[in-house]
Amino acid sequence: MAIFRLDQPVSTIIVVVVFLMSLLNCTPFMKSSPASLLGESIYGCWKTQTVETSERNPDINAVEEKILLFFENGEVRFIERKRGQSHQTLREDWEFISRGTYYLAKDTIHLAISEFETRRLNFEILKQVGDEGEWVEITEETGMTRLTDGSKDRTISVEVIKDDFSRMDNTDCAE
Repeated sequence: MAIFRLDQPVSTIIVVVVFLMSLLNCTPFMKSSPASLLGESIYGCWKTQTVETSERNPDINAVEEKILLFFENGEVRFIERKRGQSHQTLREDWEFISRGTYYLAKDTIHLAISEFETRRLNFEILKQVGDEGEWVEITEETGMTRLTDGSKDRTISVEVIKDDFSRMDNTDCAE
């Protein structure tokens, strides 16, 4: 009888592997200290920011941020937000927060997301009314979802964090 099937979420398979390794008195790779693999530098707040602009349309000016908070106890927060006009007919204002744990496998950080929160989800779409344009607001429902299926799990390479993200003071990374 199989303990797990290949169609199960990765997070479920990892829990089973760690449990089995603990029965055999082995130390799983998840319990290895991220500091021992990357140095103390991974803990804390990392942020990247992208600004969308257009020479053809000066109204386009949107800022997208991604923030990763790595805690020494293995917890992680991943914040994604965007605000501004990203297209001639679209304005965006949204923020998502993913919470969970992380572990390292070689040079990749795996984020096992257990909670996904939509803090803001607002859009404005430019509708053409005759010769004039009118911005129509669309506000979507917010809330938190608990996840057990691995549907929001992510992977990110250590190189991407070091190349694309900047270390920030934790006060700049508050949820």
